[in-house]
Amino acid sequence: MFSRTISLIPVIRKNAEVFATAAASVLGSQRNGDQLGPMLAGAWSLVDDTVINYDQAREFIEEQRSQFGAYLPGESQRDEIALLDYLLAVQLRVETSNSGSKTLSVAELISAASGVSDIVLEGDAQSLLKRNGIKVDISKDCFFISNTHPNLKKILSDTDWMSKWNILLSRIDGAEAGGTQHFGPGSKSRAVKLPLHLVIDTSENQNFY
Repeated sequence: MFSRTISLIPVIRKNAEVFATAAASVLGSQRNGDQLGPMLAGAWSLVDDTVINYDQAREFIEEQRSQFGAYLPGESQRDEIALLDYLLAVQLRVETSNSGSKTLSVAELISAASGVSDIVLEGDAQSLLKRNGIKVDISKDCFFISNTHPNLKKILSDTDWMSKWNILLSRIDGAEAGGTQHFGPGSKSRAVKLPLHLVIDTSENQNFY
């Protein structure tokens, strides 16, 4: 049994990553997913010595869901909402075309890029957002957040969300896969598409942040 476990270490490590991603999706918390991934991979190795895929992992977790009560989201804020709130509150320095430099939150920049706020010019706001992996598309009432932009990774480097933040954001109501988006010259990546009303009331042109 011990020698078999040793031989399966590479498979268990790979399965731990898959289980962590699947558990985060099922349980609503990347932190809980990361905690459960190795345990689930170990349990899986007792009955199967192959690398598991995401759909299999998710089905396995759903079957055992009743055992994860302590890991299920309760009254506390869900990870995806906490992540979005964090990103929207991030302060960025913008060099404006008409009024020097200002420090504004991402939410304020999204409002400006949408034409709802005149705190800075739309173009200045959009340009800074794109350099940080965020892009507003007012024609579609949405904004995009890159899955892999290096500046977003820096912004999230000291948080629990620094990897796979796109998986969390995709669980927000109204979120969709945004396809490949351009975030500036030579910068393109897949992104999560989020409705603009998460930041501003598009019907009344009111800021939420």
